[in-house]
Amino acid sequence: MNMAAKRGLSGPPDKRRRRRSAARVQQLERQIHEELQADHPQSVRHVFYRMTDPRLPEPVEKSEHGYAQVQHRMTLMRRVGALPWRRPRRSASISTR
Repeated sequence: MNMAAKRGLSGPPDKRRRRRSAARVQQLERQIHEELQADHPQSVRHVFYRMTDPRLPEPVEKSEHGYAQVQHRMTLMRRVGALPWRRPRRSASISTR
């Protein structure tokens, strides 16, 4: 097996995975951030499904690979402080003290 086949680069060019450019990664991060600002808290799964919308400037594929991309990007955004690790819980109870 040659090196291209080992890295998943064999087959027709349209089936090869391409890396996102820095500009496309930034666009995806903006989309994730905007989604979480509009409606939070959300699970990674919910954000993933929102990012699969083909009308977005930078949609992700609806597959395990696409889910992994969103999950990885959200983890990196949390590590650098762009997303908080935890959001305050919304409580239905009202303190009367």
